[in-house]
Amino acid sequence: MKNRVTEEILDSFNAGGLDPIAFKPINTLGLIRPCCLIRIVNRAKHDVFISYDGVNEHDFIPHGEVLEVNIRTSVGHDEDAQFSKRTIVYVKGSVSIGYIHITGYTQED
Repeated sequence: MKNRVTEEILDSFNAGGLDPIAFKPINTLGLIRPCCLIRIVNRAKHDVFISYDGVNEHDFIPHGEVLEVNIRTSVGHDEDAQFSKRTIVYVKGSVSIGYIHITGYTQED
């Protein structure tokens, strides 16, 4: 494993398209590469729920806050742990103004 990190391209979701019942994809094409860390920034005026399967609520981000998931730290420093390539992250909440942003980071082999 190299000590080199590659970034995902920032993707954004307009909070005007939020739905309080149905999850909507933040990153419609999914992650470009496997990521060991993802960061979701809620710049909408309302709180949001995050889903990693588009069905269930997995995380909650209050308005103006940041969710950072370092999968390697979360599972005990396993160097192989990562979000899969093409992982789509979903959001739901009340229609709002502002954006929800997502980016990721991977450690290159």
